[in-house]
Amino acid sequence: ILRDIENYPEWMADCKATRMLKVEDDEHDSFVFWFHQHIPLLKDRDMVLRSSVTIDYSKGIHLIEARSTEDIKFDSGRNVFRMPYFYTRYTLEWVDREHSRVTFLIDPDLGNGLPVRISNATIRNIPYRSMEGMRKMVTEKKYLEGAKSSKYAKRVEDAIRLGFLK
Repeated sequence: ILRDIENYPEWMADCKATRMLKVEDDEHDSFVFWFHQHIPLLKDRDMVLRSSVTIDYSKGIHLIEARSTEDIKFDSGRNVFRMPYFYTRYTLEWVDREHSRVTFLIDPDLGNGLPVRISNATIRNIPYRSMEGMRKMVTEKKYLEGAKSSKYAKRVEDAIRLGFLK
C-alpha cells in the first residue's frame, strides 16, 4: 500500500493527488514523489518527497520515511503553496505472520504566518484518519495478492527460517 504512490488519495486523509517522479533504487525502495495535500479553509499545500526504507529483520522493524527534497524540481501546475518542510515515518513492527503494529507520524511545516494552533488543528487527525483508510485498503484483493508475491514475502520467509522472526 505504501509503495502504491498513485493510489494514496484513495486512503490517505486529505491527500488530493500524488505522482511518482523518480524511482532512484527500486530494490531499496528509494524514490521521489509529489504529494498534494488538501487543507480545509486554507490554500492547499504540496511537497516533493524522497522516501527511504530501513529494514532490520533481527528486530522485526521496518522504517519507511519520506522527507522534503529540492533535488527534483516539479511544478504541479496547480495553485498550491509548496510546504517548506515535511517529514513522515511509518514504523512497522512484526507481531506475527499475519499482524504488524504500525505507527504513523507526520511533522509538517505548513508555512510562515500560520498560527501554530491552526496548523495543529489542521494536522492533528491526519495520521488516525489515514490509518483507518489503510486498514480498509489491506483487505482489497490486489493488496492481498500483491503481498504474497512481493519481494518482502520472500525476505520475511528467509527471516523466519533464520530465526529472526517468530
